[in-house]
Amino acid sequence: MIIAFFVQLITLSYSQSCASSSQMDFTFYFVSGTDDWLVSPYHPSGTWAPIVINPGVWISMPDAPSIWDSSGCACIEIMTITRSFFLPIVPSQVNLYVIVDDYGTATVNGKGSCSMIFNINTLCDMTSSVLLGLNELKIVVTNSGGPGGLSYKLEAYLKVA
Repeated sequence: MIIAFFVQLITLSYSQSCASSSQMDFTFYFVSGTDDWLVSPYHPSGTWAPIVINPGVWISMPDAPSIWDSSGCACIEIMTITRSFFLPIVPSQVNLYVIVDDYGTATVNGKGSCSMIFNINTLCDMTSSVLLGLNELKIVVTNSGGPGGLSYKLEAYLKVA
């Protein structure tokens, strides 16, 4: 009798803690890294973005490495970084966090322009810019000399109905 009670109690507790499919939330993360495509005057045909060591003056972003390096150029350099990503359903919210050296703009699918300035973790709401399926993040950055860096983290919150 006592064993039957505990089995029912355990089963009841477990069944109440299981989420129904209408309550299931997923978050997709896309972060800066070597999967980003970089185009610049030094790489006119493009190349995969290298990971760079933070020189200690940039703020860092957890789980998102710094990419890009202007190779110590004492010039103004403009760099375009692109990343394709796939979303299986339309997200309820999409946040893009970006840190750049020196300044830049970000778009998703050519929409939702967001501006960033040196060494500030900028939050951009890109919810209205994303589509079901394949999407493209594009960040155009300008560095006015010395090492250049960029870190980003894109979070897409999805709810399964």
